[in-house]
Amino acid sequence: MCSGETKMFKLLKCCILLSASFSISCGMQSCEEMKGKTFRSGVYNLNTTDGVEYQTYCDMLTNGGGWTLVASIHENNVHDNGRCTVGDKRSSEQGNNQNTNNGDGNWENLKTFGNVASATSNDFKCLVYFSIDDAKDIMIWQVPNNTPLSMWRSNSYLRYRTYGQFLNKLGGNLQNLF
Repeated sequence: MCSGETKMFKLLKCCILLSASFSISCGMQSCEEMKGKTFRSGVYNLNTTDGVEYQTYCDMLTNGGGWTLVASIHENNVHDNGRCTVGDKRSSEQGNNQNTNNGDGNWENLKTFGNVASATSNDFKCLVYFSIDDAKDIMIWQVPNNTPLSMWRSNSYLRYRTYGQFLNKLGGNLQNLF
């Protein structure tokens, strides 16, 4: 565990989604808006409420669909006691430092990084991590490193989600948890 890493991050070594791939620009703001229509799970270009386009993965199968990938956390160095290295944006790219409990602050700030296609190879954080304000639940998939996007669902060895709409009570997005 890297210095400054919380119990939450110890669990989040996978793709984080909020309430065969292809990319379509559909003019919608979230995967939730696509729910109940004819959309399949895959990569979509969506828009924030401010009209900024972003690309993400939508899971349209789990519990009725509408789940939006907002972040993924990839461990670069699992075989060396989890030592933080360049690319470990979940904590610190500068290595372990007990004086920086928040690491590089990537989960508290407005930075985005990575891309959806390589979310199991590199850390990923898209605009809706902090711009969405009405998320209710969280779903976490644990997917092996370097799994191609088309195989995320079939290769995930754990998929779990909340049901109590706790996120809505805490600001409606993951950034507000910090």
